[in-house]
Amino acid sequence: LRNNPGISSKEEVDELIGLLGLAEHLDKRIDQLSGGQKQRVALVRTLVTKPRLLLLDEPLAALDGVIKESIKQKIKQIVDQYELTTIMVTHDPEEALTMSDRVLIMNAGRIAQYSTPDEIVHAPVSQFIKDFILRQLLIKRDNIYALFGDAPAFATSRLEGGRA
Repeated sequence: LRNNPGISSKEEVDELIGLLGLAEHLDKRIDQLSGGQKQRVALVRTLVTKPRLLLLDEPLAALDGVIKESIKQKIKQIVDQYELTTIMVTHDPEEALTMSDRVLIMNAGRIAQYSTPDEIVHAPVSQFIKDFILRQLLIKRDNIYALFGDAPAFATSRLEGGRA
């Protein structure tokens, strides 16, 4: 790898390690790392090759909530900073809608909708999109309200005609 011109320099590798918060784990064996740390190591290993296209297959699936949000932000930062074209496969509509500028939703092996997150939320093209995608988002919202009580005073929902 060292002689490949597409491979990052030591300084670039160190920058990626720092960006993904792995510096304090460099002396650990892989079996000593958490799931989130292993995900970040895999991402660094990919990024040092300076890919033109990044394919992420369920990159957040095995992570707990706090780590998931942290990794999500780091992935977005890296994609923006390195101007990477990225394809992310996920079964989580919230991940797809918050991490993407375009979303392709499939149903039964066919494209159900391909558009911006805003268009998917505000102009779903089919009942499937409404039922499957938007319902999952409403369930997440309702779970938060169940944990913390009524909707915050500032919350409104365009998904249900303005009701919070």
